[in-house]
Amino acid sequence: MLPRSTSSPVFALLCLWVATLAVFASPLPLPIGNGQQTLPVAGPSRPPGVQVDLHVLFAHWDAPDEHLLLAIGETVIHAAATQPMSRTIVLVPKKKEWTLNNPKEWGHHIENIGIASFTNQEDKWKVTNEMLDVKMPPYNQKGTCLDYITMVLKQLKDRGSIDKSVQKVYENIYNQRFEHTRKMVDKLTPEEYKKLILQYTLP
Repeated sequence: MLPRSTSSPVFALLCLWVATLAVFASPLPLPIGNGQQTLPVAGPSRPPGVQVDLHVLFAHWDAPDEHLLLAIGETVIHAAATQPMSRTIVLVPKKKEWTLNNPKEWGHHIENIGIASFTNQEDKWKVTNEMLDVKMPPYNQKGTCLDYITMVLKQLKDRGSIDKSVQKVYENIYNQRFEHTRKMVDKLTPEEYKKLILQYTLP
């Protein structure tokens, strides 16, 4: 992420980094007494199954080009630039094959934001891959790498894979890192900023 200012055209040239849950049914109503009455279903929930940690990874931690990725268990996904950066670029969801216990592969910081639940491993695999089909808006219309994680967490919440507390934890991270990175980028000279943008040759 490389924010400069929400009112500057340069602000839209941000969130850089190269490279790069399954449909489930709500539980049936529970019988009461003689079985003639049922309890209403409050909303989607997951039966006991596979639970995995959710981590936010920070590539280029504490640098102007800090980039956020989401690890669902051992699967890392993020929104990446596949063409030179511009204010209207549309980032593309990608999967990274990284080993979480080796930070040198992806950066220097990681934060646990909660747990995601799935019915089984196949369900986890299917839902994670569906997150690669998320349609991103243009970069300058909340289409950054941070926004992608927000979208993924919303879909997981809608499916019942996570609860609202996970979204709240990430919301705090979003606000803190967005502002922190914006201040770092604002300190760059035009030459430094241009160099930072141009150093990314994207696949």
